[in-house]
Amino acid sequence: SSAASDVYKRQTQGIRLAAQVEVLLSWHRIQDAQWADLPFYKKVRRVVDTVLLRQAYRKAAAENPALERIFVQERDQANVQMTLNAKNYLLAAEPKGNLYGALYSVLATDDPNQRKSMHYIGSCIGRIFYLLDKAERFEADRRNGQYNVFVVNELNGQAAAIEYARRQALAAVNDLMRAYKMLDLKLNDTLLNNIMILGLQHAVYPLSLIHI
Repeated sequence: SSAASDVYKRQTQGIRLAAQVEVLLSWHRIQDAQWADLPFYKKVRRVVDTVLLRQAYRKAAAENPALERIFVQERDQANVQMTLNAKNYLLAAEPKGNLYGALYSVLATDDPNQRKSMHYIGSCIGRIFYLLDKAERFEADRRNGQYNVFVVNELNGQAAAIEYARRQALAAVNDLMRAYKMLDLKLNDTLLNNIMILGLQHAVYPLSLIHI
């Protein structure tokens, strides 16, 4: 039927869009890596990943330039925060929150309320990722003179930074769940499945940089 065909088409488009987001996230994550901190074998792995991803990245960026602009804007905003040496945690995490908020909003249905909820969920997830990543990088960034919001705030070591990030993450998850409950789960079923996979992968990745 026509209705079934429309549903299938929307699901296919959603999966394709999620795949493009995944490619762009992976590409920009590699570009943002601080190579000086990585052991030799990880540098080799990054070079291989870059070569393998380059064609997929160019295709995704060409097919959806609006998505690519979101990443460029996030990078520019993050550079401003680094230049300002920002001490405010929410302000420092804002570019990453804006990035994930925009990405999740793009992946949502056309319903304005659904988009608003997905944007908020993405913003919470982006804030969590940013703070956990910076907490794990505390010692390396302090040693190398790299901007880190926890170092700027003179926290007493990496353990204190991780504990602060954990508390903030729990608060963000509580906020996220309130927005999640406002979603029409049936309407967003395929989308949410893709996002859960995407979100879990990128939540684990920053920690694996240190522990793998």
